[in-house]
Amino acid sequence: MMRRSIWILKHRREGDLAQMRHLAGMLLEEKGDDGSSQWAVEEKQLVFRAPEMVRLTSAAYRLLERKKSDVLEPPWPDAIMVAERTAAWVAKSLKARIGDKTKIIVLGRPAGRIVGCDLILTTAQYGLPAAQNVVALPVPLANSPFASAEEREALLQRMAGKPRPWIGVLIGGSVPPDKLDERTVEQITKAAHGKGLESGGSLMVLTSPRTGRRNEEHIRRYLHAADLFEPWGAVTKLNLYRAALAQADCFLVTSDSISMTAEALSTGKPVSVFMLAQTFPLGLRIAAALNRSAGIAVANPAQIWKPVSLLFGNGILEAPADRRQFFRELVAQGVLAIYPDFPARAGFWHEKAGRRGAALHLAPHEPPHRRQHSVARTCRSFGPPLRSQGVCLSSG
Repeated sequence: MMRRSIWILKHRREGDLAQMRHLAGMLLEEKGDDGSSQWAVEEKQLVFRAPEMVRLTSAAYRLLERKKSDVLEPPWPDAIMVAERTAAWVAKSLKARIGDKTKIIVLGRPAGRIVGCDLILTTAQYGLPAAQNVVALPVPLANSPFASAEEREALLQRMAGKPRPWIGVLIGGSVPPDKLDERTVEQITKAAHGKGLESGGSLMVLTSPRTGRRNEEHIRRYLHAADLFEPWGAVTKLNLYRAALAQADCFLVTSDSISMTAEALSTGKPVSVFMLAQTFPLGLRIAAALNRSAGIAVANPAQIWKPVSLLFGNGILEAPADRRQFFRELVAQGVLAIYPDFPARAGFWHEKAGRRGAALHLAPHEPPHRRQHSVARTCRSFGPPLRSQGVCLSSG
């Protein structure tokens, strides 16, 4: 059986890479008549000259460090998967060179316009316009990180004798416009302490790479009564974050991190989001205002906004991600709550979004209108919470 091939173009962001690997893993579960996988997956590392500037230009392919990047030469893949703007530029350049034989799959949002991408798996914070090649997912594609038996045992030893429920408090950091500082840390720790007293349970507090040492010291001072405090980068052989996800009974997560929220939701346990205070720098305010008048979701911008529309369409300007819109949609579905509330239906997400196996079929010679129709048809057949479980680019 001829296996179809897919390239994962990776640059720097680990969270995006985890999503792409997750989708690739779902594809690899497809078995042919002989029991073998129908797909061959290959990761391609991209290294750029002037990486901070290359994200602003569609000439990213020309700015590749050829000696440091993996080779991008024939045989060409059936599909290219990307999740970062710079990688998306490279994928579009390759498709222009190869032709429509190769499909582009984008996780998150593309660089500039959505045209030219065969499938975009996006979430609410990006505000992409509705289109036949756009599939809106309730959460990013991700599994709860796997905890080894050794990690679970280490956590259970440290929490031995602590009363249930065990409340996982997952604290991120400052990501504009969300801001984590001493005042916010004090508010979060009071909220966590209050939930612990109300439930009679125990607190497991974990931080992230962007929390920062100063905020970790604030957490240590304000939440000295925590039953477990595991700062990021703690000198330990074991990753207790994964074990905490496995063992906690419910979660309180800060609003800066969609990935931590998605990982907590994937456990099927109640999740509440603590909304951090927001401060909008001038640049974000300007970008948001311009996006309302000339962003890629504006079908017919006024003549005065046409030059700005070109900047958005070419990926030079990009709308700020609206994480609060992401949370609002999940609250409306009843799978998430905003602190001080917690979801009334524990396990709802697990029931609705348990993995069913994926079907992502790429038909290189199928007419675009037929291919796009089947994207919408297949995703609708699974219902909104299950769109990530069956995505089809062929008529099947």
